[in-house]
Amino acid sequence: AFRIRIEKPIEIPGLDSCPEPDVAWVDRRRYSSRHPGPCDIYLLIEVSVNSQPFDRGEKLRLYAEAMVPEYWIVDAIARTVEKFTEPSQGIYLESELFSMNDVVSPQCLPSASLSVGRLFSAAAD
Repeated sequence: AFRIRIEKPIEIPGLDSCPEPDVAWVDRRRYSSRHPGPCDIYLLIEVSVNSQPFDRGEKLRLYAEAMVPEYWIVDAIARTVEKFTEPSQGIYLESELFSMNDVVSPQCLPSASLSVGRLFSAAAD
């Protein structure tokens, strides 16, 4: 079971960082005394409009170094979702790009699916 957190901090203690991803899928537990850490995180999502260089650079490296198993960048300008998986030694070994006609699913819950086209058509309404 998951808890979905919107724009709330996560903690990456070994890297002395406390970013606030747009969406985080974390273990379903209370986080009143601490923020979720890498071992609690299943998926992080950043919605990127003007923050592309930061999301693809510093945040990508930070999440890979912390061994976050899955990271998505939702590019609102290009209308794509890029899915990064398999973190190892500060990089993600796998990446996939999903466009308007594609469906993307998280590794942690493959039965859940997101139509990229529907995501962006809903945003345009």
